[in-house]
Amino acid sequence: MALSDIHFTTSKTPTISVVLGDLSVAYMDILCDTFSIVSKKTNCTFKLLMTRLYNRDVASMKIFSKKMKKYSIKTKEYILLNINDIQNEIMNSKVIISRNLHGLILGWRAGIPCVCLNTGRKFVSFMEQSKQTERMIGYHELDKSRLTKMILDAYNTQSSNELRTNISNQIKQNFFDCLDEVMQSNN
Repeated sequence: MALSDIHFTTSKTPTISVVLGDLSVAYMDILCDTFSIVSKKTNCTFKLLMTRLYNRDVASMKIFSKKMKKYSIKTKEYILLNINDIQNEIMNSKVIISRNLHGLILGWRAGIPCVCLNTGRKFVSFMEQSKQTERMIGYHELDKSRLTKMILDAYNTQSSNELRTNISNQIKQNFFDCLDEVMQSNN
C-alpha cells in the first residue's frame, strides 16, 4: 500500500540518500571508493540515513561514517525513526541507494531514482515493477566501476511520473477489488 501514495512536493537537492542497515566492513572501502568518485563528478553530499536502531545498524553507521570522512566525502548522518522524517529526507535527494526495501519504496514513490544493493527476491520484484533492474547489484558482486555507473545513471535520470501513477492506480484498484471480494463473501 505504500506505493499507492505518490503525491509529494519535492525540491531535489544535490544529495544522495543512503540506507545501508547492517553493513559488513568488507564492503565499506568499495562503497567509499565509489562514493568518492560520484562525489567528485557531481559535487553532491551523501546523507547516511539510519532508519532502525538495531545494534548492528548503529555500529555499521558509526564505522562507515568515519570511513567516509577519511575519504573526504561530504557526509551527513541522520537517525530517523519516524516514517515521515525518513520520507522527507529521501524525497529531497536526487538518488536513494539502499539495501533495505523500505528505503527503495520511499524513494521511488517520491520520484527518486533508486540504486538497489540487494538481489533478494522481493528486491528483484520491486525493481522489476519500478523498471529499474539495471540499477541493482548484490553485495557479493560489488564492483566500483559498475556501481559508479549505476549511481551516476540514477543521478542524471528523471523518474517516470506516468509509470509511478500507473502502478499507484493498479495497486489501489487491486486493493479495492480484494476488498469487494471480502465484502461479497461476508454477505
